[in-house]
Amino acid sequence: MKSLLPPRFFLRQLPACVLFVCSAGAHATNGLNLIGYGAESSLMGGADVAVARDAAALNTNPAGIARFSAPALDIYGAGSYALNVGHSDALGNNLEVDEKLISVAGFGYAIPLQGRDLVLGIGAFAQGGAGAVFERMRTPFGNIDELSSQLGALKFTSGLAWRASGSTMVGATLSLLYGGLRQDIFPATSALTPGGPFFGSALDRANGYGLGAKFGVLHQLSPAVTVGATYTSKTRLPLRDGRLRVNMAAAGLGQVTYSDVKLDGLAFPQQAGAGFAWQVGKRLLWSAKLEWIDWSGAVKNLTQTASGPDNPAAPAMLTQTQFLGWRDQYVVATGIAYTLSPRTTLRAGFNYGRSPVPVERSSPVINPIGEKHLTLGASRKISGGYELHGGLEYQFRNSVNYNNPALPFGPSTWREESLALHVMLGRRW
Repeated sequence: MKSLLPPRFFLRQLPACVLFVCSAGAHATNGLNLIGYGAESSLMGGADVAVARDAAALNTNPAGIARFSAPALDIYGAGSYALNVGHSDALGNNLEVDEKLISVAGFGYAIPLQGRDLVLGIGAFAQGGAGAVFERMRTPFGNIDELSSQLGALKFTSGLAWRASGSTMVGATLSLLYGGLRQDIFPATSALTPGGPFFGSALDRANGYGLGAKFGVLHQLSPAVTVGATYTSKTRLPLRDGRLRVNMAAAGLGQVTYSDVKLDGLAFPQQAGAGFAWQVGKRLLWSAKLEWIDWSGAVKNLTQTASGPDNPAAPAMLTQTQFLGWRDQYVVATGIAYTLSPRTTLRAGFNYGRSPVPVERSSPVINPIGEKHLTLGASRKISGGYELHGGLEYQFRNSVNYNNPALPFGPSTWREESLALHVMLGRRW
């Protein structure tokens, strides 16, 4: 049967449908990335390029695992709580996100090769993510419906580090990145208006994989000063195998399910960082990092294509390209570690990175606007070669006022403030 609807009939609602990729779902982030990986990295504010001393160095500076002369294992987890993360607009919405707690976890394991200056490592890391869930949002059509999106990324990595000399270490990793997405864009809503039709939608999980690499170097300038540098390649993450349910009830077609949904244009960016660590006396270590994150090259255009409808009267294919146009981000981080006793170390740090999202392209589900992070924690060596780390990360409150012409919410505000707990258990043999 020939379709009763021209493609443009559906496409009027896609600008809202496509704007899902990069919200503040992880709460305490630099864009999509976490500010640190592993407890020491996170609790020193992400100032980790020259202080890569645990097995999580596989995801911060892989040269750092060359420090190990015996096997090392670090398992960490973190939970972020939304103190004040929400959206308000001209429609009368003034909502906080419904899912306030987000957790991440990961591990790194390193083992030296006997008789060589080489160390092998493997790990899995929650690379970052995005998402906001509003279960009861007022729509432009006078009803209450759900607006949500959830994107997660997990990295599986293997690496090799070499102690090239007594003062220089180099390392590299090859990683497989997995991403998954689901979203609801007013799925119970279907309306015909003078400005055109709106069909709500629900996207079941779309999945994708990408390959990336990371390179790092550490060099000890003196017994007290170490410098480091890293480069991370861009990792494209095309998403496939999604299912899109579209509410075409207003056109007399009911719920139409598209069995094949593809999303192209999503990527994790290339980035380059440099840092130093200065051992100030016997007890105090000070570190700093400057990092460039190429969001402008990673989040530009996003294309969604849906095909295979279960109703022959519906359009056979739906395609829309959305310009997102993120800007590059420069992250500055500094941290300290103070050795209180041979078994106890205190840590603190500060991280700043301007939001990569232009104000005019903000939305209720695209706003990683957290820019300032303060961290504080400690570690304690316990018996059997174990060490326990713990601490807090506070993301300072920030808000953005915007009026995105592609969205129907009018003058709007996004606000964000969160608190995260980090823990890690390490073992040295």
